[in-house]
Amino acid sequence: MPVFKDEEQTYEVFGGLWREVLAESKLSEKIRKTKLTMKFITRNPDSCMWICHDRVITGPEADHDAVITMELPADMAHEFWLDKLNLGTALSSNEVKVRGPLPKLMGLLPMLKFVYKKYPAHCEKHGLPTE
Repeated sequence: MPVFKDEEQTYEVFGGLWREVLAESKLSEKIRKTKLTMKFITRNPDSCMWICHDRVITGPEADHDAVITMELPADMAHEFWLDKLNLGTALSSNEVKVRGPLPKLMGLLPMLKFVYKKYPAHCEKHGLPTE
């Protein structure tokens, strides 16, 4: 059974997570300093989210160019934010596609630790499984 019932729920969960993260952490400043923009495109359900240091845009309005773009099934994105996805395996199997400069991508991964820590509580708030 899929984790997300529809596109709107992915926006509530992932968009809400990133809005909280940018408001509550130093990650926003790190993203600003590195001029990083990110776009997450999910399938099943389909959604698009664009993130920069001071805003999160979801839906059709999120179709902006980004430094890093990640495309993956929504359930796999859920596993990714729970820090349960073997990214190397997912990339090599083409289930996850990432576009952007490798140094920026590698620099992004350590910054995501705060997001990984925050996501389980965010899931519980939205009634999503964490196991």
